[in-house]
Amino acid sequence: MTERSTSQDADAADARLCDADCEALDALVECGWDAAQLSGEQRLRAERLVETLALMERDLVEGADGPGLLAATMLSIDQFERSRRRPVIAADDAMTDPSWWALAASNWRNVLTAAAALLVLASVMAPILTNMRRTAMQQTCLGGLGQVAQAMSSYAGAYDNSLPVRYEAPPTGNWLDTRINAANLFHLAKAGFSSFDQLTCPGNAFAEDPASLAALDNWPSSRATSFSFQNVLTKLRPRWETAPTMVVLADKNPVVEAARKGKEIDVDASAACHRRGRAGVLSQHGQNALLSDGSALWLTSAQFGNDNIWVPDSCQSQRTTFVGTEMPGCEFDSMLIH
Repeated sequence: MTERSTSQDADAADARLCDADCEALDALVECGWDAAQLSGEQRLRAERLVETLALMERDLVEGADGPGLLAATMLSIDQFERSRRRPVIAADDAMTDPSWWALAASNWRNVLTAAAALLVLASVMAPILTNMRRTAMQQTCLGGLGQVAQAMSSYAGAYDNSLPVRYEAPPTGNWLDTRINAANLFHLAKAGFSSFDQLTCPGNAFAEDPASLAALDNWPSSRATSFSFQNVLTKLRPRWETAPTMVVLADKNPVVEAARKGKEIDVDASAACHRRGRAGVLSQHGQNALLSDGSALWLTSAQFGNDNIWVPDSCQSQRTTFVGTEMPGCEFDSMLIH
C-alpha cells in the first residue's frame, strides 16, 4: 500500500497525491496496471495516472539538457494538457453536442457583428466617396476650361479678338427653338482650336463620346451640350480679353432647359452638370465658369459681381419666363445659352 503523508507542510503537500488519487494508484497496482478493471471515479483517476506516468516513457525532447531541458519538458506537458482538455467530437454527434451549438452561435454573433460594422462604415463612407467623386469631376471640368481658354485665345488671335462665331442669328428669330448659339461653341473644336474632350464636362451624364462628334456640325441634342456659351446672336458681341471682365462660358444653363419646357425659371439655379444630389452630399453646388480674361473659377451662385450670368439685365428678378427673343443689354452683359 502506498504510504499516505499527514504532514501539514504546504510545499510538501503540494508535491504529493491526494487521498483519492493514492487509492486509485493502489488499486491500479493491484490490478496489474489495467485501469479497465476498475470502475466509476476510481477508474477515471487511474486512467489519468496512467497517462501522466506514460510521459516518463516518451522521448519528448532530444538533444536538450540543463535549463533548456526543463523548459522544453514543461512546454511538452502544457501542450499535452491542452490537447487532453480539448474534446474531439465525432461528425455524427456534432449536431447533438451542446458545445457545438454554443460555438456555432458564437460564430454567427461574430459574423453579424462584423456585418453591422460594415453597414455602419458603408453608411458613413458612401456620402464621403460620392462627394469625392463629384469634387473630382468638378476639378476635371475646371481644368478643361483652362484648356478652352487657350483655344479661345488662339481663335481671338486669328479672328480680330472675336469669340467663336459660326451663325450670327437664329433662323427662326427664337433661340429657344434652336441650338444655333451652341453651334458657335461647337465651331471652336470643329475649326481645330480645341478638342471635343475639352468641351465635354464629366458631370454631364448625357454627353456624347467626343470621338463621335468629329463627324457632326453641331451637338446632337441640347442635352449633349456640356456648356452654355455667351449669346453672340446679336450685334452687341463681347470681345475676348476686354474689360470689364465677364463670364463667357459656364456649365450648362438650367434656365434654358426650364424655359424650353415652358416652366417658370429660377434665375439663381445651379448648373445641371454640378447640381446638388438627392442626398445633398455635394460640398458646393454651382458651376465652373470661364472669364473673358482667360481665367476659370467655381461660382456657387449665378451672380458674378452685379451680373446674373444666366439671364440678360432685363430679367434679373428671381422668377421669370423666357420667350426666346431676349438679348444681352450691352456687350458686357453675360447671357449664357445653348
